[in-house]
Amino acid sequence: MKINHVFYSSCLAAALTIGGMLHASAASYLWGNTNYPMIGTTADMPDTGLYLDINSAAVKEDTDDRVDVAAIILNVVQGQVSEKKVVRFRLADNQKNYVLDSRDHWMILPDSEDNPFSQAAVLLRQKVGHSTHKQTVTYLWNNTNYPMISDTSDLQDTGVYMDINSATVKEISDDGISVAVIILNVVEGQVQEQKVVSFRLAEDGNNFVLGSSGKWQAIPHKEGQPYDLAARLLRKDIGGEEHRAKYEKEVDQILYEQQQEVQKTEDDNMVDKRVEEAEAAQKVAENKDADNQAGQPAVEKGTDSDSGDSAAGGTQQKKDDDTIKVEIESKPIVEITSSSSNQ
Repeated sequence: MKINHVFYSSCLAAALTIGGMLHASAASYLWGNTNYPMIGTTADMPDTGLYLDINSAAVKEDTDDRVDVAAIILNVVQGQVSEKKVVRFRLADNQKNYVLDSRDHWMILPDSEDNPFSQAAVLLRQKVGHSTHKQTVTYLWNNTNYPMISDTSDLQDTGVYMDINSATVKEISDDGISVAVIILNVVEGQVQEQKVVSFRLAEDGNNFVLGSSGKWQAIPHKEGQPYDLAARLLRKDIGGEEHRAKYEKEVDQILYEQQQEVQKTEDDNMVDKRVEEAEAAQKVAENKDADNQAGQPAVEKGTDSDSGDSAAGGTQQKKDDDTIKVEIESKPIVEITSSSSNQ
């Protein structure tokens, strides 16, 4: 998680240049709440300065020589939070402390009570217990792929173990990833039960486990909490080199599927839009035809009878064609007389 450059610069500049004006007060807490110790004052007013939200501290990464911790720092003026940012600290074994700047560079912190980030690092060491990453991890069958996350008995190869090789990235979001892994319940080397457990590793360093109700439940950061150790081991494995290629492949596949889903949605929306446009155009055409028909004169009543007469005429004509007509014409009678008789 990157911290705001202006926020970081203003805090660090104040710590380095104002010096004595910006000092830590171990007895000062925001609203009198010990969960919000003051790490630096900015003005001579009550509940005004920089405060550390100690309960927000979460291990981000855990290695053999350091622990990276994310925590929220509040900028408060007269009891009102004007700004809050997630800041990442590195607590090294050599007692050196670092803070991650806005350029993702680790800056070493001076050992000074006048520096708010230095004071925050000291408090964080007390909170998370810097030795937590040194706790002895035992493995099932002496196989480092099966770290123990809970010791349930003094018997050998007995307890709750995690199959680190089964870890699979399931989901990616803007603020973290979800990982599924197999958890084993083992008694004297014999697997009695195994189940798949889903973890959410948030960008701010907090971890969650998916409960039986289907809701994400925050995992408290404390020693002896099996899921807390499992989540930290998962973060370490994901950030390591041994299985990097596998995780990158899974991430690439998820991103590809998300891209395909987005493309499918866009295509479906385009088809729906075209169908809507076609239906709208058809409706306009139908409305136009209806308007045209409404503007034409009404058909005269005699039209149908004329059509009937025409049909009847046609029938009569056919009937006439089938009738044989006989016509008798009268012709004049010519009488011929002899001229000699007259004489």
